[in-house]
Amino acid sequence: MQTNIAQAPAAAGHLPDDAVDQLYRRVRWRLLPLLFISYLFAFLDRVNIGFAQLQMKQAIGVTDAQYGLAAGVFFVGYALFEVPSNFLFGRVGARRTFLRIMVLWGMCSSATLFITAPWQLYVLRFLLGVFEAGFFPGVILYLTYWFPRSRRGSTTGIFLMATVAAGMVGAPLSGAVLQWMDGALGLQGWQWLFLLMGLPTCVLGVFCYCFLDDRPADAHWLDASERAWIDAQIREEEREHQIRAQAIPAASTFGDLQVYLLSFIYFALTAAGYGINFWLPTLIRGAGVANYASIGLLALIPSTLAAISIVLVSWHSDRVRERQWHFLACVGAGALGLALATATTSLSGLVAAIAFANMGATTAIALFWSLPPTYLDARRAPVGIALISTIGTLSGFVLPSLMGAMKVWSGSLAPGILLIVVLLVLAAFLAWRFVARRAFAVGSK
Repeated sequence: MQTNIAQAPAAAGHLPDDAVDQLYRRVRWRLLPLLFISYLFAFLDRVNIGFAQLQMKQAIGVTDAQYGLAAGVFFVGYALFEVPSNFLFGRVGARRTFLRIMVLWGMCSSATLFITAPWQLYVLRFLLGVFEAGFFPGVILYLTYWFPRSRRGSTTGIFLMATVAAGMVGAPLSGAVLQWMDGALGLQGWQWLFLLMGLPTCVLGVFCYCFLDDRPADAHWLDASERAWIDAQIREEEREHQIRAQAIPAASTFGDLQVYLLSFIYFALTAAGYGINFWLPTLIRGAGVANYASIGLLALIPSTLAAISIVLVSWHSDRVRERQWHFLACVGAGALGLALATATTSLSGLVAAIAFANMGATTAIALFWSLPPTYLDARRAPVGIALISTIGTLSGFVLPSLMGAMKVWSGSLAPGILLIVVLLVLAAFLAWRFVARRAFAVGSK
C-alpha cells in the first residue's frame, strides 16, 4: 500500500524511510539517466582531442606545445561565459538552457573535422568552451532543486560518474575509430572521431528540452503530494540559511574567501583529471604501445576502476554521514598515484599508478560538489557554483598548456605531473585547515 505523502510534507520524521527512499529513487531514475548521458558526451567532446591528436598532429602539423594550447583554450571560452550562462539558467530554466548549450556545442565539435591548420583548431576549441559553458554548474544547481543535501553526495556521484564512463566508452571507441575507420568515406580516423562524438549531443539537447522539468512543481509525473513533499524538504533546508540569505546579497559571493578556497581546491582536482585525460594516450604510447586500439583498451582501466570507486566511496560517505575524511583520503590517493607514475618505468606500473590516481582524484571531485551547495545559501548558490566551476576549470587551460611546453622543453611529462602532485597536496591541506566545517556537513536523513 502506498504511503500518502501529502499527510506530512513538512515533517520528514512522520514519513517512513522506505516511502522517502522510493520517492527519491523515482526522481533519480527520471532525471539522472538523461543528465548522465548528456554529460558523458560533453566530456567526450571535451577530451576526445587526446586521442585525435595521435593522428591529427601529423595531418595538420601540430606540435606538442600547440596541442597543449589547443586542449586548454577550450577552458578560456568556458571560463569567460560560465557565470553569465548560470545567471541565464535562473531566468530561462533548465530545459531551454540545456537545449541551447548542447545543440551549439555538438555542432561546434562536429565542425572540428574540417580544420586544416592549428589556428582553426584554436578557434573551434575556444568556441566549444563558449557553447558548453554553464552546463555542468547548471546541472549542479539543478540537482539542488530536487534533492536535499543528505542525498546529494550519492546523487552527484552518480552524475559525475559520467566523466569516468566517458573514459570507459571513449577510450576503446576512440582507439577503434582511429585504427579501423581511418580512410572510410575519404575521412581520416581523427575526423570520424569528432563527427561521431559531436552529432549525438544535438539530439540529446532536444531530449532534455522534451523530457526534463525545470522544477519539482512542473513535474506532472509526480502527484501533488509528492511535489509538495520534495518542495517542503528543500524549503526546510533553506530555512537554515534564511537569515544569511536576507542579510548577504548575491554579489558578496565575489568577496567570500571560502568560495576562493573551494575554487582553488577544485582547480587542483580538475588539474589532475585533465592532466590524465589529455595526456594518458601519449603516456601509454610512450611506454611502447603503438596500436591505437590497444592504447584505447589500456586507457579503459583507470576509468573503470574510478567508476567503482565513485559508487562505493560516495555511498559510504552518505551512509556514515561523514564527508571531510573521505574527501581528504581521495585527494591524497590522487597525489600518491601521480607521484608513483613518474617513478615507474614499466607499462603495467604506469597503468596501475594512473588508475590509482584517477580513482582518488575523480572520486574527490564527486565528493567535492556536495560542498558548495551546502555552504552557499539559495541566493548566492547560482553565482557561487558558477564562480567555483569557472576558476576551477581554468586548470584545464593552464595544466595542458604547461605540460605541453614542459614536454617540449624537458622531453618528459614528469615535471608537469609532479606540478599536479604539489597542487593536490596543497588542496588537501587547505581543505583540512581552512574550509568551513559547515561545507562538509551532510545533514539529516
